[in-house]
Amino acid sequence: LSSLGLPVKELKTLWPTQEILFIGFLFNFVAMTVSVHDERRTQILDSIAVCLSKKVVSRKKFECLVGRLTFVSQVVRGARTFARRLFDALASSPNSHSISISV
Repeated sequence: LSSLGLPVKELKTLWPTQEILFIGFLFNFVAMTVSVHDERRTQILDSIAVCLSKKVVSRKKFECLVGRLTFVSQVVRGARTFARRLFDALASSPNSHSISISV
């Protein structure tokens, strides 16, 4: 493209590959799969561990966890169904600054 006079930014250029990491998802074009990248999975598991280690969690931390789980539910089959209960917990206490957790 440079030979045609078009500007090319090498940092933004992606050469042909069988796997692409994009916004926390790993696209595998050989197996035709999309999965959650290990780093993102670790972040989510850490957030879950923090929430489960306490009986009361700040609303902000709980909203962060719900947001992360909702994001990955795009590629995790059936995850949206389980996230519904988390949305219900947020909706049941709209003015509260903390959320009670019971396992």
